[in-house]
Amino acid sequence: MMRLPKMDHCAPKSVEEASSLLKEHGPEAQVLAGGTDLLAACKLRNTRPALLVSLSGIEALRGIDFHKGEGLRIGAMTLRARPPWGRSTTVSRMFGSAPSRLSC
Repeated sequence: MMRLPKMDHCAPKSVEEASSLLKEHGPEAQVLAGGTDLLAACKLRNTRPALLVSLSGIEALRGIDFHKGEGLRIGAMTLRARPPWGRSTTVSRMFGSAPSRLSC
């Protein structure tokens, strides 16, 4: 079994904090947002970030909202398997309540 190389990990709670960490560490830092591809590349030593900045704890990146004049916003960390339809009756009314509507 291939192991991950040693690296630091941060779990910021805001977009501003994540941005600050990425700016501070430059190309030595990489964003972890799910991680399947990144972690596999790390195990194969194709990439060797010194710092992983996880987006999983940033609540502002979750959710689905619709605003007239702006359109539909799907947050970068919204899970396809469990979209929060119940939070927006406007989205449910306009696009339906079945998660299968979010097919990729």
